[in-house]
Amino acid sequence: MTNRLDKFLLVNVFVALVISCLLMLPIASAQSESAAANIQAANNVNTVKSQTNNINLEVLVNTSTLYEVQVNNYLITETISPDHTAADVALKNLTTGDITITNYKVTKSGNNYTLGIYMNGTLINTMKTTFDPLAAGAMGTLIKQNQNSAASNTISPMMAGTTFNYDGLVYYHGLYDHPDYNTYGPRYGDYSWVNFNLYGNQLAVDHISQQEAQSIVDAGIPGGIAILAAIIVATGGAALIVGVISAILIAILLVSGFVILFDEDNSMWIWISYSMEYKFIWEVLGYDWVPSYFRLGSYTVWNDIGISDP
Repeated sequence: MTNRLDKFLLVNVFVALVISCLLMLPIASAQSESAAANIQAANNVNTVKSQTNNINLEVLVNTSTLYEVQVNNYLITETISPDHTAADVALKNLTTGDITITNYKVTKSGNNYTLGIYMNGTLINTMKTTFDPLAAGAMGTLIKQNQNSAASNTISPMMAGTTFNYDGLVYYHGLYDHPDYNTYGPRYGDYSWVNFNLYGNQLAVDHISQQEAQSIVDAGIPGGIAILAAIIVATGGAALIVGVISAILIAILLVSGFVILFDEDNSMWIWISYSMEYKFIWEVLGYDWVPSYFRLGSYTVWNDIGISDP
């Protein structure tokens, strides 16, 4: 397997799904062929192979009302109203021209804010904060709050810093369990600043570096979610399209409140399975071909393959 997981799924199929999944249209037969390719590729998995990911992230505009970032072939444009009561985030595939738009509306009562998230005109989630969700750095505040909330569920001091074997790879008990930097990191020098993939028996693992993580932290919540979604797609770490991932991130980051996104080195890890399934992903998205296992940081989004979590 010489490429990342995007070898498993045809990019053109992803692009075609952007609009269809959000409009809850039936999935085309090409996706079945794509899933079959995943299963075939899983038979050839190399448990010790790793490679670097090339992520080109550039902040093009950064003002109080306009934030524009390019992540590989995705252009993320966040337009914010001057009074911070509304924001629109457009995710544009520069290869195909396809655009997915998410709308955000903010109401303030005293020192509290309510953020409403809309896709295709439908309210899909709301969250309450004590800080302006559209302000620069708001995503970092949300991530910090989530990680503090989840602190009681972290590893015990007796196990911290030890290693163990999981899914054919060496793992480390850190802020959350992830592949061991000492085992795999030296291949890349300053590994915390490098994106790379590792391949286990059933799961592929993507490491997202501090540099990209900081870009997420610096943005407002809408822009941060969009950047994170685009980075996940760019790494090949999630066999999903940006629109689907954005909706998933909105759900787990804004609703669960207990996900630890970054590890002890301020990097991030994501896991997906080689196997695929045709799965119902909440009402706003309908059905789609997705990995049977998907984990982001400390949070397992779903696990339909029966493997234990790391």
